[in-house]
Amino acid sequence: MRLPLLFCLVASPFATAVQAEDGRLAIGRAGPVLLDGRCEADEWAGAARYRIGDAITRMLQQDARFLHVCVISPDESMNTLDIYLQAAGCPAPVNLHASAQVGQRVRGPDGWPDHPW
Repeated sequence: MRLPLLFCLVASPFATAVQAEDGRLAIGRAGPVLLDGRCEADEWAGAARYRIGDAITRMLQQDARFLHVCVISPDESMNTLDIYLQAAGCPAPVNLHASAQVGQRVRGPDGWPDHPW
């Protein structure tokens, strides 16, 4: 059974990304999703989908308040994920990490600090 990683982020600065030459991603628009780990459900029908290699699919969609991210990986995968975000007007990027532990950190003037698990 595939176990997707599911992030739900406050979307105000992050949900404005569009497909552009500078690498920003398009984000699908949809209603809210149920955080049940099931990315095949109808509520993900409007998500923008991106293939990462041969076996991983990243899905992005937003509603009025949140950016929802679901990553589906192969059954044998350890499901480790790092997402790096930088919102317009924010001075430093943010790293969101999910594996056996979850963490969030902000890049400082000397680089990335250790994760505060």
